[in-house]
Amino acid sequence: MGCRGLWNLHIDGKWYRFYHPRGRISFPDNESTFRIIKNLCDKPDHLEGWEPVPFPSPIHSNLDYVYTVDLDAGTFTISLWSELDGSRSLTPSATRMDLANIHEASSINHHVVQNPQYMSSEYICGSNNDVQAKNFETFEIDFGIPTPMNELQGRFFTDLVFIWRFYVDDPSTWRYDFPVFRVLCIAFLRLAAWDFEVSCDYNVELPISFASKPRWSYPNADVYWFHGYLVVLQDDVESNAMINGAVAKAESYIGDSLLRHDDVRLIVISPRRVAFVERSHEVVLASRSLILLSNYSAIRCSSGFRGLARVLTSNCWKKKPYAYREKWPVNMPPEIVQMVLHELEPRDAVAFSQASFTAEQCYYASESQFKNIDVRSFKSSIPCCVTDEKAIKFVTNELSAIPEIATIYKSYPHNVLRADLLRYLLLWYYGGFYADIDVFPARTIKTCPALEPFFAPTPEEYTQNTQPDVSLVVGVEVDEPYASPQFMRDWHWTRSYGLIQYTMYAPRRFSPLLRETIVRVLAHTRQYNSEHTSLFYSPAYDEKAILGVTGPDVFTDAILDTLSSSLPLTHPLVQQSADADADIGDLISPTTREVEKRVTWAPFHKLRDPVCIQADEAVSNKSMGGLCVLPISVWGNGQRHSQAGGFNHPKACVNHRFGRTWKKGWWEYIYG
Repeated sequence: MGCRGLWNLHIDGKWYRFYHPRGRISFPDNESTFRIIKNLCDKPDHLEGWEPVPFPSPIHSNLDYVYTVDLDAGTFTISLWSELDGSRSLTPSATRMDLANIHEASSINHHVVQNPQYMSSEYICGSNNDVQAKNFETFEIDFGIPTPMNELQGRFFTDLVFIWRFYVDDPSTWRYDFPVFRVLCIAFLRLAAWDFEVSCDYNVELPISFASKPRWSYPNADVYWFHGYLVVLQDDVESNAMINGAVAKAESYIGDSLLRHDDVRLIVISPRRVAFVERSHEVVLASRSLILLSNYSAIRCSSGFRGLARVLTSNCWKKKPYAYREKWPVNMPPEIVQMVLHELEPRDAVAFSQASFTAEQCYYASESQFKNIDVRSFKSSIPCCVTDEKAIKFVTNELSAIPEIATIYKSYPHNVLRADLLRYLLLWYYGGFYADIDVFPARTIKTCPALEPFFAPTPEEYTQNTQPDVSLVVGVEVDEPYASPQFMRDWHWTRSYGLIQYTMYAPRRFSPLLRETIVRVLAHTRQYNSEHTSLFYSPAYDEKAILGVTGPDVFTDAILDTLSSSLPLTHPLVQQSADADADIGDLISPTTREVEKRVTWAPFHKLRDPVCIQADEAVSNKSMGGLCVLPISVWGNGQRHSQAGGFNHPKACVNHRFGRTWKKGWWEYIYG
């Protein structure tokens, strides 16, 4: 049985390659392999049949071996696929031997070939100790909301990585000091900037095979200008020393004259990560590094490329543009500019965008060059979601102290029941922001007016934190407490008021409000199952049962009841509830005929501004954690009731498109 492979040769600083058209090659311990190595050592000038290449070829999935003879370094390397210990997955590995020893031996050691060494997936050069360490501050870039073009860029990026993944997977080729790193870096940058070269070469080799190599031009340098940014290629960007090294490279490249008069923005790229650095008058600001390439980059767009695309196609990190100097004779809405760009030929659309700042913004916000493409989803630019496999692992492993959670979670007959319980568990355990898959951002979280207090930096003159002391932020979904029965039937409501649970924000972990919700969901599930389980049938959940057992109904009740039990009777929310019930009598106890003071929906009816209850407003022996309730226009806009406002409401932060992911309409009832 034969094997497949190719040869790489490094001599006098140049690379050469030799391979059979069908990839045939001899085994490492074969006499033919040994003879070729000795001939190369004895007659390095006899290179008939060897092809000059800019860099060595990596181990490919269609190859068994790649032999690399480095006459300059005096080494012989065998690259091959090997199984990781305890795993059936394959990974590139290599065996490196001294050419002098091979030349003197009679054959290649069989034991060495059969015991390859696993190479590191990250190549790190030694840091430059001569670079003077500088203290720099960290900063965050608000990348903003991705555009349809950013979505296309993300999908093209995964395709590009998939095609050339073998260069990236092989640690022997994907190194900072190898030319292929520079080749793919410029490809990533051009794709992120939507800046492509026009080629007249129609003889493009397709499909990409083990013999294919990138043929586009690239800057053969570690530092160069690109779209107004100074790109610095670095072996690592995670340590402070490496960031200082990148700044030193930039200073040496541009000189002191430019640094004294202007700010410089750096894009620092390593074989695995990317970081953004700003150099201004002896002050250095550096972002945290983002992953550019990982084991999943061929199937999922990385955070580093998403950030790179936003930086190069938006104003999120650019210097103040000169757009304010641009004056149009008429006020042209952006929609009209996009229509003009869509009708122009690609060359004219580019020229128009280069001639106008307004047109440039519209150009990068759409996919005008593709006439018949309409981006309907943002799977690449907005990473999503919690998979069934991850959810099972979470409830089973992370919450193993309470086995009943996993038991109940797995017992649910419908996905919507599991999704309801899972969102409460995730936010309670991790904190953070949750949104359903049919929720789209109207603006970034940190620019949402209703959430500004949570992200506003504490002024230096204050000695204590001024952010709201709350553990949960919720929104209003339905606010029609006086709706008629017919109105409720028309909307398929079980209640005329309720809080949103398709979008929630937990500023910190282990919210007591979410804990109470989880306890109620588990209790309601046990009760419902016991009442609706028979010898022959499992419990069936209709729409009303789902809303009451795990959905918004039980969530709203848990919030209001927790507030009622934890706030003092003199609290304004309790007083507002009692005042609103004065002429109704719902709070009068049927036994004592006295008013039961508690929190009702009244304080949250017709909200125009957020209502926040601080954690310390609870009585001393109760834990409530603090709560903020947002007006319906913030998260519940786009509905034709409750004065919700449209998707473009000034206070809108997210838009819920109500994708009917679980409720059945007439189509589902007829066709399934």
